Amino acid sequence: MTLLFGFDKLLKDNPSFTPQQLASRQLSQYLNYSQFINTNYTGLTAAKIYLNSLGDMVAPYVVTSYTGVYKGGFQSKTFAMTDTLGTNITFLNGTSPLFYGGSSIPPPDGPIAIPLNYLSNTFGTSAGSGIVAMFALGIIVSGCFLTFFIAWQKDKKLKMLSIPESVVTIIGSFFCYLSIIFHLNAPTKQLCVARIWLVLIGYVLMIQPVIMKNVRLYIILKSKKRLDAAMLTLINRITITVGILVELALLGYWVGGSNTGPLQVIVGTDAFDICSSVNKPSSVSIQVLEGYTIFVHCLLFVLAYMMKDVDQKFNEAPALSTIGVMNAVLFGVIMILPSNPTPSMDLIQCICIWIGTTLTLLILFGAKIYEVIFDTMSEKGLLKMSIKSTFDAGRSSAKSGFASSKMVSAVFVPAMPKAMKQDTSEHSQDSSNQEKSSSSAEASMTSNAPLVGSPTSPTSPTGNEKKGERI
Repeated sequence: MTLLFGFDKLLKDNPSFTPQQLASRQLSQYLNYSQFINTNYTGLTAAKIYLNSLGDMVAPYVVTSYTGVYKGGFQSKTFAMTDTLGTNITFLNGTSPLFYGGSSIPPPDGPIAIPLNYLSNTFGTSAGSGIVAMFALGIIVSGCFLTFFIAWQKDKKLKMLSIPESVVTIIGSFFCYLSIIFHLNAPTKQLCVARIWLVLIGYVLMIQPVIMKNVRLYIILKSKKRLDAAMLTLINRITITVGILVELALLGYWVGGSNTGPLQVIVGTDAFDICSSVNKPSSVSIQVLEGYTIFVHCLLFVLAYMMKDVDQKFNEAPALSTIGVMNAVLFGVIMILPSNPTPSMDLIQCICIWIGTTLTLLILFGAKIYEVIFDTMSEKGLLKMSIKSTFDAGRSSAKSGFASSKMVSAVFVPAMPKAMKQDTSEHSQDSSNQEKSSSSAEASMTSNAPLVGSPTSPTSPTGNEKKGERI
């Protein structure tokens, strides 16, 4: 009725307005709240009904409480009333407020507030202490490997690993270990970016030199043409540099093309932050960065297949395959964890990074370093006593056998057929050719002199082989 009285008032105050204009909504601009404030309408609850600026009726409000009892309708009890403007409240008969169950305590406006336990990997927690321990131990491991390569850089066996490329790999491991410490404390936007930057650039620094070193070795071993070692090495190292620069450029593109930062996760009563990264509209920075890194990783398997038939002395196919499979599994674990986040997620990711980095270093360099240490200790006489005791223990048991072998040799060697002696001479020639090919590849790893591929014609027997034939 108030609405109809308002329309009537508008038409009476403005004789030029017609009901047709009102029905077609041509007069809507005049129908603001002021048109309905006072229409002089007398209703059932009040002599005259007035509306305030909010459109509410200006009248006292009665406050009731439902008892929960149903007798022909829900029973209620009135316990308070407001004034006309609704600014003051008066309790009837001095009673207290009545709420559900007869309580005088007001219920909460929403669900009961549950205090959350905010978690972070601070140094005082077990997870934080583990992160710090892995970081410190990793830096020590990288430092030990780097120190060893600098101290024994002139060792022939260590040079076979191509020391400059190996040093780049060790520097990459340092970045991977460094990324672990950024999992300490609650993540921020800067910490999240630093985590991903360091681990990805570190991994590419570790793997790219290994890949290109094996590509260079494959070219040397399979080529039958004269090669310029200096030019081949230069091209190899330029390729490594370009690959690293591409990764850096894609990381920069990712930072600008994505929204990366902390995301709060609530599990039960525990709340913690994880790093989240999503593309900005029309950006594919995450997919491009992941695609390039996976491409570099897959080259490990390609090189492992290409090197499977190479001389065992230079064959790193088993190492490349092992590194590829191991890091693929660990990377998969790191990527899957955010789909079901837990408070220990950061610690597990750090463990995966530490294991992958450490085992990669050991697989690539462990065996050669052991050989160098063993040879150095032998040369300095540190192993002399153990070797001498082993020799003395076997010498007494070998004396009688040695005399018998001389007699057998004296009897059977003169009776050797001529054809058999000729086969022995030819076998010696083939062994000499294989040794020459391996020596050429070995020299290429430590020298910049021009290289020659595998020999294509047999060489003449050496003086020792001729002497053996006469015997």
